[in-house]
Amino acid sequence: MSSFVPFDDARTLLLAGNVIDPALIHWPNEPFVEPTGEPPAIFLSIECVGDLIAPIEMTGGAWEEQGCFYVHVNTPAGFGTDEARKIAKNVSNLYRDLPPRNVVYRGGSIGNGQPSEPTGHWWQLTVSIDWIYQDQP
Repeated sequence: MSSFVPFDDARTLLLAGNVIDPALIHWPNEPFVEPTGEPPAIFLSIECVGDLIAPIEMTGGAWEEQGCFYVHVNTPAGFGTDEARKIAKNVSNLYRDLPPRNVVYRGGSIGNGQPSEPTGHWWQLTVSIDWIYQDQP
């Protein structure tokens, strides 16, 4: 799990982008009810991982945190991949060509997709956004 600032920045950008109804975003450790209906609505599930926290300089007190913001696009199994791919691309575009900020987004990828649970009801396509954050004392 990442620290607060990178998570909050990535969350703010995702919500401002209006790629999906905010009620269809499952945030970590928050209540969420999977959509129902025929077919159920596509929803997003979120992870933000800090892979490294290390000092930039031995005496300066500045630290750098590196990590990845994962947006899993969940679509009903057997529904095809077109809508998931469109949403994934729209999500990835939110983190491109941003003005200078505390969190710098360095690129990312759209995964191959896979079944997302043992019951086989959902299929998941993951967007990975790499970031760096410098923490000053």
